[in-house]
Amino acid sequence: MFTTTEAARLIRAGEMSASELLEQCIVAIDRHNPAINAWAHLDLDGARRAAADVDRHVAAGRADDVGPLAGVPFGVKDLEDCAGMPT
Repeated sequence: MFTTTEAARLIRAGEMSASELLEQCIVAIDRHNPAINAWAHLDLDGARRAAADVDRHVAAGRADDVGPLAGVPFGVKDLEDCAGMPT
């Protein structure tokens, strides 16, 4: 796994796609979550759509349009309200 800043740099430089990083994270979650139960809900479809959108911007040379951390997966604690997610 990469640090947040490393992942952001790789994605913005086109050296790794946001979709590729997301899939690596999903593999790690699938491997470890049964033992630690860190994730109560995953929006994989939404995450994949968002990653694909970032990848399209980067491929078009518009990485600056999506922000410095675009494409870096993140979690929202289930105590915080987040549209479309259980709390």
